[in-house]
Amino acid sequence: MRRFPHGARVKTLLTAIDARPAADEILASALVVAPLFDATVQLVHVSNPRDASALAAARGAGLNMQLLDGEVPSTLVRLAAGAEVVAIALGASERRAETPLGHEAVELLTRSDKPLIVVPRRATVPPSVRRVLVPLDGTRTTADAIEHLSTIVRDRDVDVVLLHVHETAPMFTDQVHHEIEAWSTEFTRLFCPPGLRRSDLHVRVGVPADEIVSAIERTDADLVVLGWQRRLSPGRARVIRAILEHGVRPVLLFPHLAHGNSHARSTHNSEVELNARIR
Repeated sequence: MRRFPHGARVKTLLTAIDARPAADEILASALVVAPLFDATVQLVHVSNPRDASALAAARGAGLNMQLLDGEVPSTLVRLAAGAEVVAIALGASERRAETPLGHEAVELLTRSDKPLIVVPRRATVPPSVRRVLVPLDGTRTTADAIEHLSTIVRDRDVDVVLLHVHETAPMFTDQVHHEIEAWSTEFTRLFCPPGLRRSDLHVRVGVPADEIVSAIERTDADLVVLGWQRRLSPGRARVIRAILEHGVRPVLLFPHLAHGNSHARSTHNSEVELNARIR
C-alpha cells in the first residue's frame, strides 16, 4: 500500500459535510478522488444541531457518517491528524466576503500537512478523474505539487496537462518556432517526474489566475492540482480566489512543506536558468 505523507498509510479520505447546499458535490468529489489515494471515504459532520441536508447526502450515497459536536476547525484538524487520514475534502466558502477557502479550510491548511480537496461554488463533479490540470510557475511549491501528484497517479490511466503562464511575452530570437519547441520540451522534461504516463504542456501569456480558470474548461480537466505555501500571500491568494470563485472542477491543494524535496529544488533552479535563456 502506498504511504503519503510521512509514512502514513493511505486509507481514509476525511470528508466534511455541512449545511451548505453543495453537500452532494462535496461528497461526489471525495468519491471520485479517493481512488487516486487508494482511500475510502469517511464522512464527518461537525455541528449542533444536526443538519438534515448533510444526513441526506450520506444516506443517498449509502455511507455512514460520523456525527460530532464541537468547534468545526479544531475538530477537523484533530481528526485530520490521524495516521489513517490521507486527505481531507470540504467545500469552499459560499460568501464572497470571506477568504475563498472558508475558515475551516484555512485552519486545515495552516495546521495540517494533509492534502485538501476543495469544491468551488460553481463546480460540477465528473464521474471519474481522467485528466488533471497542473499549473506550474517555476517555484518550489508547484514543483512539490506535481511530485506528490506523480506518486498517486503512477500506473493509472490519468492524463496530466501542464500549464505555464508567462505574465509578459517571452523574447525569442528570429527562430521563434524552434526556440518555443525547444523551451517546451525542456520545461516538460524538468517538471515531469517518473510516474506521469502522459502529459501535455500548454503555454499561455496573460494574467495567471484568468488563464488557469480558462484552461480548466479549455482542456476539459476533471481536477485541478495546486501547490500552496499554507499562507494567504497576495499573489497566491489571487489565484486561489479566482479558481474557487470561477472554476468548475474540484481543486486538490498540496500544502508545501518547509523541507521541500530534491526534485523540487532542482527543477526550480533549472527553470530559472531556462527562463533566463529566452529573455
